[in-house]
Amino acid sequence: MRKLFLNNDVLSKTIIFVFIMAFLSFCRFTSSPPTLYAADKQFLDKSCPEYGILIQTAGNIPASEAMAPDIGKWVRWSGKVVAVEETLWGADVTVTCTESSTEGAITLSFDSKPALLPGKQINFTGQVESFPESGGIALKSAELIQSFQKEPVSASMTSSGKSTTTINPTVPSLSVPPPRVTEDADAHRNVLNDVSAKVRSYFGFVQSREVDRAIMLYATVKRPNIKRNVIEAVAKDTEYYRIDRIEPVKLGPLDSRVAVYVWHKRIKGSEEYWEIYMDFVNEQGEWRIVSTPGKRIR
Repeated sequence: MRKLFLNNDVLSKTIIFVFIMAFLSFCRFTSSPPTLYAADKQFLDKSCPEYGILIQTAGNIPASEAMAPDIGKWVRWSGKVVAVEETLWGADVTVTCTESSTEGAITLSFDSKPALLPGKQINFTGQVESFPESGGIALKSAELIQSFQKEPVSASMTSSGKSTTTINPTVPSLSVPPPRVTEDADAHRNVLNDVSAKVRSYFGFVQSREVDRAIMLYATVKRPNIKRNVIEAVAKDTEYYRIDRIEPVKLGPLDSRVAVYVWHKRIKGSEEYWEIYMDFVNEQGEWRIVSTPGKRIR
């Protein structure tokens, strides 16, 4: 009888111990903050207008060098949508955080296609990807977030006395026809021929599923951030590309932009007609792709 009592006592203590350990484990699990993933993200401690001022006052030092330590950090900012440009795998949204649409422009790269219209005020988060030579800030992994207190617009953005064009000129609307080239015709013709050859090579590589060769056409600073799986998915779903025409938007010795009008036939879909703006930068005599915003026309 005493042996049975002792066995029951040991069993009771064992059950109590197991219950306590399970309860402690549960408390430790549920006490973790729901946004723990965000703890690993390092956020900039400056508002959008303040950051614009820093770029303006960088002097002769390119923003890509002066602000290089901030690449990879995250932001939580507010701004007004200036332009929305559909891409083959998402959308590029141009946002300004100042009263003037020509100042403080930011390019947000979305993996999805958010329903946004120019003029809409949004709150967003994103990771600093680069500082294009044309000016401004490029953010990747952009997401829309819930409302929070709007950042004040700094008056010194417009009263600093410095050129307002160093932040980022407004990205041209896709509905506006590209301007005609009126300067050195021979030099521009050579640039257009070289850039056009890169355009044809890029679409040719994607069509033939030579993804590595397509990625190598991108600028060195952009290459590590290219989403290979996205290009592979587009390539696998592509039956052919048929370039209709290539029109110059900006032709220069260091950077250029062209408008590409191309037919895209998916393997299990009908032909689509796209208007794509392709930005290029000259890297030691070789034109490399910087961005490819665009939209489907029909």
